[in-house]
Parts: sequence; structure tokens; C-alpha cells
Amino acid sequence: MPSCSIARTGSLFSFRRFWRSRASAKPSFSCDRNRIGRNVMLGISLLFLLAGDLVLAYTATIPFLILGIVLWGLHMGFSQGILATLIADTAPSHLRGTAFGVFSLTTGILALVGNLAAGALWDQQGAQATFLMGALLSGAAIMGLPLLRKYSVKAL
Repeated sequence: MPSCSIARTGSLFSFRRFWRSRASAKPSFSCDRNRIGRNVMLGISLLFLLAGDLVLAYTATIPFLILGIVLWGLHMGFSQGILATLIADTAPSHLRGTAFGVFSLTTGILALVGNLAAGALWDQQGAQATFLMGALLSGAAIMGLPLLRKYSVKAL
């Protein structure tokens, strides 16, 4: 049973590191968002995610595990505010609450499906394949960023 308590302690430690790195990213980079553009900031967040996935795929030591968690937290710190801003800017004011609700619902459903797929991949191929798939998908998202066009649905 000692390994169970060590695993729980490690999980709690990882969880705290993730939230600290996420919280530290928000204040320092929120003002840069207006200066360098949202797509660039979203690209930076995806680079953090890609780097974090690669570190976690190949890590064999605790310091690199912590580095992977910190990179993942930085991704979350960069991306969540940008996504909320994009929703607020795009949705008409009378539908803004609905837009955030639809975004949250869609995010939750996709997180469930993605986590089920990641769990199946982990069971079949192992942790490294799962993190490499995450890095591959992050890279695909980075390459797709230039395809985003600014649009508005204010006419609704």
C-alpha cells in the first residue's frame, strides 16, 4: 500500500505545480495579448503544449516530469483567456451567455471523447504513444492557425 500513498502524493504535487504555472502565466502575459495578437498568443500556447507533451513522452526523471507539467500549465494559462476573449468578441451581446455555454458544453464533450481516446491509446500503446499523439495534434493545430480568419456574427 505505500506505493498508493506515494502515487497520491505525486498526483497532488503535480496538480499543484500545474495550477501554479497556469496562474503565473495569466498576469504576466495578458497585457501582451493586445500587443502581439491573439493568434500569435494562441500559437505560443500550443507550442507550450507541444513541448510539454514531448517532454512527458520522453521523461525518465522527476525534474523533467515537473518541466512537462509546468509547460502544460503555461499552455492553459495562455490559451484559456484568449479563448474566452475570442468568444466575447465574436458573439453578439444578447447571445454572449449562450455562446459561453455552448463553448463550455462543446469543450466538455470533446474533453470526454479525447480522454477516452487517450485512455484507450495508453492501454494499447503506453504513455509515450499517448503524449506523442498529443504533440502531433498540437502540431496540427499550430499549422492550422493561419487558416483562421477573423469573422463576426454580430449580425445575428
